[in-house]
Amino acid sequence: MNLDFFNVDEFAENLQEIKTVKIYNKHGFHPDGLFSERIFGPVRTATCGCKIYHGRSRIGEKCNTCDVDITFANQRRVRFAKIVLPWKLMNPVMFYIIKRAGKTKIKDIIDNLLFSEKIIGYYFDKKLKNFLALERIVKEKESDEEEEVKIPEGVTLYSGIDGLYDLVCFQCSRLKDKDPMWQIVADYMDKFYISNVLVPPPEFRPVSKTKNDQMRDEMNKYFMKIINFSLTMKDDNIDSQNILGIKEVSFRNLQRHVFELYEYIFKKMSKKTGIIRGSILGKRVDFSGRAVISPDPTLQIDQCSIPYVQALELYKLEVANLLLEKRMMKRYDAAIDHIDECIRNGDFSLYEVAQECCEDQYVILNRQPTLHRMGLLSFRVKLNKDYVIKIHPMVCEPYNADFDGDQMAIYRALYPETQQECKDKLSIKSNLLSPTTGGLITGINQDILLGLYLLTSDDSSPSVEYEGIHTNTGRVLFNDCLPEDYAFINKQIGKKLIRVILDDICRMYPADLVAGILDNIKTLGFETTTKYGCTMSLKNMRLQGAEKLASDILDDTTTTWVEKFTKLQSPEIMNEVKRTFPYSSFIESGSRGSWDQATQIMLSRGFISNFTGEVIQTPIKSNLISGLSRREFFDSCYGSRKGLLDTALNTGDSGYLTRKLVYSSVNLELHAEETDCGAVETFSLMIPKKDSSNIDSAKLAKCLIGRYTVDGLNEDGSQNLKLITYENYHTFIGTMVHLRSPIFCKSKDVCHTCYGTSKDTLHSKYIGIIAAQSFGEVSTQLVLRTFHTSGAAKITDKSGEHQDIVNDLTAVKKIFHATSSKNWEESILSLFKIYSNYSMVLLVHYECILSQMMRDGNERWRLTDDRDITKCELVSIESVPSKESWLLGLAFSKPKEYLIDGIIADESNSAGILERIMTNDEL
Repeated sequence: MNLDFFNVDEFAENLQEIKTVKIYNKHGFHPDGLFSERIFGPVRTATCGCKIYHGRSRIGEKCNTCDVDITFANQRRVRFAKIVLPWKLMNPVMFYIIKRAGKTKIKDIIDNLLFSEKIIGYYFDKKLKNFLALERIVKEKESDEEEEVKIPEGVTLYSGIDGLYDLVCFQCSRLKDKDPMWQIVADYMDKFYISNVLVPPPEFRPVSKTKNDQMRDEMNKYFMKIINFSLTMKDDNIDSQNILGIKEVSFRNLQRHVFELYEYIFKKMSKKTGIIRGSILGKRVDFSGRAVISPDPTLQIDQCSIPYVQALELYKLEVANLLLEKRMMKRYDAAIDHIDECIRNGDFSLYEVAQECCEDQYVILNRQPTLHRMGLLSFRVKLNKDYVIKIHPMVCEPYNADFDGDQMAIYRALYPETQQECKDKLSIKSNLLSPTTGGLITGINQDILLGLYLLTSDDSSPSVEYEGIHTNTGRVLFNDCLPEDYAFINKQIGKKLIRVILDDICRMYPADLVAGILDNIKTLGFETTTKYGCTMSLKNMRLQGAEKLASDILDDTTTTWVEKFTKLQSPEIMNEVKRTFPYSSFIESGSRGSWDQATQIMLSRGFISNFTGEVIQTPIKSNLISGLSRREFFDSCYGSRKGLLDTALNTGDSGYLTRKLVYSSVNLELHAEETDCGAVETFSLMIPKKDSSNIDSAKLAKCLIGRYTVDGLNEDGSQNLKLITYENYHTFIGTMVHLRSPIFCKSKDVCHTCYGTSKDTLHSKYIGIIAAQSFGEVSTQLVLRTFHTSGAAKITDKSGEHQDIVNDLTAVKKIFHATSSKNWEESILSLFKIYSNYSMVLLVHYECILSQMMRDGNERWRLTDDRDITKCELVSIESVPSKESWLLGLAFSKPKEYLIDGIIADESNSAGILERIMTNDEL
């Protein structure tokens, strides 16, 4: 999609002209006005300006009376017009480029030459190497004669718009060899003037007329001003006499109005409510709704239950057709009226009919904020007679949903093709593995996990012999949920173990079988928890001698606060708490809470962090059972308030970082076919031995699962590729691996060898967006969760440094904006160190983002013909979109800057996903 912003006159050559400011005449829209049907096409399909319907058979002809084309109404969305200017004006886009080259000083010169009454012109002073203004001497009295301003000898005076053209040419000749921006200005000097103003299609600047008022888009106001001036100045009498400098004043006003028009258009395009983000990238749609959510343990994992009233609205047309088929209604409009009445009155008489219409149908559920692809999944529909959407408890984790009032949006899949796509690509069965971590996306937690933990404990049920294994009946029941040929698990089930088991099963067995296993585990967990009747109270929560124990540690004047903190978390203290705490199964199973919280309840609140994230060195001795003093309560509120503030203030920052990442990598795609680009270079990565580095070596090795490493050459000279798998990844710890990587991929769309086998779980070729979402989801979730720690200090090393996600988020921003490191390998490892503290993100996602940031000029470094790593430059993710496509730049808040970047950039890069969406090309 190549759009040339400069060739306005060339584009306008064959367009029809707007000749009047009148919008209406007595028959409708004025034929020469801003909403003319003769110029832009008919308001109604196959209907001319005479309001006569000619029929679709005459499309392509013209009405002989009103001269309006008989065609489709959507022509009013694509046809442009022009306003012919009485004289040449400065091209506003050229003004932005010159301003970019010359900064504030050149902007002031342009403003003065075009708009100032006091400035006659500018001349260049060779000694000062600067432009000096020549000002007009204003008369004090009307009788005074105006003094003639003397122009210094031997200089050229640049005055008016033609003088401005010469001044810019002079600057280009002086500076184009030193400054590439002035070279760009010199290349575009033939586009300095414009003689026409383009008028966009009327559908993008609508007008509506009521009895008493006329509403129209503000853009029309600017066009009407320009038309008024143009019509006035085309009067030959005024032009010849130039009475009292009317022409000069009118020129200034006309130029100002054209600049204001462009400013308004840029503003209309940008920000959240602009054309790009508000109308093209995201729209409200029909056949959708939203409701509060609640859990329903009786559902299967690929099912959801929607309210009957909502189903009537979503499936209104199908319900009406079924009513006619069953002869329950005689007329279609009567059926629709009856459905509307049932919705209003909450009448359940159509429940069976609605249920029949919903059978085997898929709907899409979305919970905001949609931080990753798993925030939008499809489910088979069931109906309920309540007013909430009911979801399976295990899909809470991908949605990050809880049931404290959360709402979800529901969208209907309208066509058979859409239904099939929902089943194959969006269903939870097709998305069991997370593209971020490679592990199971569904969550086994809380009630389900606690039930499994209690069921499989050593003394929970009678001992039995099962296939030669000494175990108990609870563990047999659990293993009955697993596949028949899977190894018998003779251990107590906790959060880590169930995650390992299910990850393993998910990789080994088909999705339908895995979904059934998850449902069986859910049912068993809930049943066990219900039978045990688990609850919690303050009874028996007192630790004997807690006050003395806390005083012995915290009142010791011979130790530092870091040593006190360490003692408070020592194994001896923790074992004492674990021995006394009556609800240890909650924490040990991983279903709820932590031992740190139990220590605060029973022993001592301990050390607290303040607003800045630093640890307050005066500890809180009291525990939450015995109660805090006023001073202790006040101090303990520091961290809680900080958590709430962090959530409020930094969630937006994290979300905006995600947007920047998405737009910087949106054009990074995976090749459609199984390919190998043949890149010789590899990403050499040293995986340190355990405990020999501050990097988690096991997690780093695990993040490489599914990647190809080069292990020497074959006899024919080709690379000997070895796949890193779940079975062998631990063997790479302590070794140097040479990875095929997107960093070095030579193919425009990344080849499958460089990306690895994790592509099999993606269902998408847009690997750049998936990489961006992987980071954004982790960052935003961590910011949202900061308030759960209640300000309790958590020290990450012996120096007493406090762990704080907000500080880490700042470090991440610096890396992505290329301010903290100029080395791509260093950037990848720095990002891994930060994110590995909180979550596991596959290393290929880091490499995808960095491959977009690595540039040689405007081009991606990996795609340059003569690749030289020394020429590679890391650029900020804010700069990448405009280098990829000018339209991507418009999705941000500074449209002018990004537009200019896009115009300056190589046009070969301007055919990305956003352009294809707008032009409806095949994605």
